Amino acid sequence: MFLKYNYFDEQIEFLSSDDALFHFTRKETAIEHILDKCSLRLGGFSMTNDPQEYKPKQTAATGWRWEARHSSQIDELTGLIDELLWKDIKFISFCQNEFIDKNLVSHSILKSRMWSQYGDNHSGICIVISKSKLLAQLQEQYGETHIINARNVSYDEPNLKSKIHGLDVATPELDNTSNHNIALNHIKVHLQPLLFNKQPDYKDENEFRVVLTLMRPQVKTDFIFVDLIKCINSIVLGDAFPEVYKPTMLDLAKRLGVPCQKLSWESDTYLLFDWTNMYDPVPSTI
Repeated sequence: MFLKYNYFDEQIEFLSSDDALFHFTRKETAIEHILDKCSLRLGGFSMTNDPQEYKPKQTAATGWRWEARHSSQIDELTGLIDELLWKDIKFISFCQNEFIDKNLVSHSILKSRMWSQYGDNHSGICIVISKSKLLAQLQEQYGETHIINARNVSYDEPNLKSKIHGLDVATPELDNTSNHNIALNHIKVHLQPLLFNKQPDYKDENEFRVVLTLMRPQVKTDFIFVDLIKCINSIVLGDAFPEVYKPTMLDLAKRLGVPCQKLSWESDTYLLFDWTNMYDPVPSTI
């Protein structure tokens, strides 16, 4: 499905671009925790709703020239990898527009299932972010302390015969490299299947994911936060968003200096209205 417009409009142009990222969420979460505080939260994989991600990986290990003295170190290493993947690494996910050969296939802001599943049954909010500005902000805040990885999620069936999750480590590495660095290197080598892969059932989400990993062991936190003031583009409200929140949304949009718009399903398509004038849709045509 496509947004429609009759003449050049910068906002529609951005919503149609490959720089646009869409974060669907409940209105309470958006209003109280994201927009009011102007920050997005990155959390651990243990907090997701996908068992492929919220359950520990149970990493196995193979290698050569191990000695009896390495036994406890191997146990510690595999446990460390699982702890990093399951809890310590922080991430956030976005939906993005779909393109084929640089041609726009569909607008993700119009995906009804995303509004149903993540956007509180169409009564929630989608926060529109600039991908390039978000990555620049993350680099500014966390570039010196974290490894920042950002890429598209791939969608493949889990392969029970695959050995990619196993740690392959030899005695010289065990003896000369810290456990933390061995664990980080293992994750780096298998980054896509470990952190950027989901089952094909999720394919329509067309997910772009940002993952942050501590370079060195530090005091652990449940969440980390990224400042949105430089990277938020706009606020889009779902079709069933309650109008009683209109003053609140207008105030938040004004404070953030971004447009606030509302989707409305009319007959057989979505129209995008300016929340400040509910009777004039943002102009549209295919």
